[in-house]
Amino acid sequence: MTRRNFLTKAGSVTLAAGVGGTLLEACGSSTTSTTKTPKLTVQVLDGGGTLQLVKQILLNYQKTYPDKVNFQFLPSATAPTVPGKIKAQEDAHKQDIALVLGGYDLVASGIAAGIWEQVLPAFSSKLPDFTSIYQDPVKQYATLTNGYAIPLVYTAGSPLFEYDPAKVATPPTTIDQLKAWILANPHKFEYARPRNSGPGRTFLMGLPYLLGDSDPIDPTNGWAKTWAFLKAIDPAIFILDQQLKMCQSH
Repeated sequence: MTRRNFLTKAGSVTLAAGVGGTLLEACGSSTTSTTKTPKLTVQVLDGGGTLQLVKQILLNYQKTYPDKVNFQFLPSATAPTVPGKIKAQEDAHKQDIALVLGGYDLVASGIAAGIWEQVLPAFSSKLPDFTSIYQDPVKQYATLTNGYAIPLVYTAGSPLFEYDPAKVATPPTTIDQLKAWILANPHKFEYARPRNSGPGRTFLMGLPYLLGDSDPIDPTNGWAKTWAFLKAIDPAIFILDQQLKMCQSH
């Protein structure tokens, strides 16, 4: 192959062990069956913060087939920076990163940049029949990737709020109650930046549905209630960067 394969991770279910084999098969040398395939060094870049979910699977594969592969785990990167890293290596004709783990945004931006290898259907003969083992939401996502990504792990996508019962005796149970609680308790509510966080992204993408916006899939023209909600709670949101600056100033 002229390029290495890039498999991206969708966010939490299934037989991920097959992916280790898939990568090795797809990126292997074009030697004949009578020639021993050389051991591969596979650099893995985590652009979604979820390497912890699949790292042991890769290590198990490496332990089982020590003569085939050696995984190297690179320092994690934020999703927005990954396409640039890959493109820079391609432009320099020195492609070292072979496996990327990421979420929905990374898959989409990588497809737009033309940096992912289209694994399916090109290598379907070397992979399990994922459609027979995926849950319905995962099948829908796999269809959207158009073969450029293989979902490895999946979790339900509804917004999930965590709180300390000792400090929040009566937590909000509706989106209106949540807004009222945030405004009544300034700097006590926080969520991670959506560009770097699956939970943060889930919270943001869930708001137009919870608020009953006109078109939840159109942030530009259909999120009037969502943008108004975020603007209203903005002054009361806990922002870690600001808190660190305040602590440093004292």
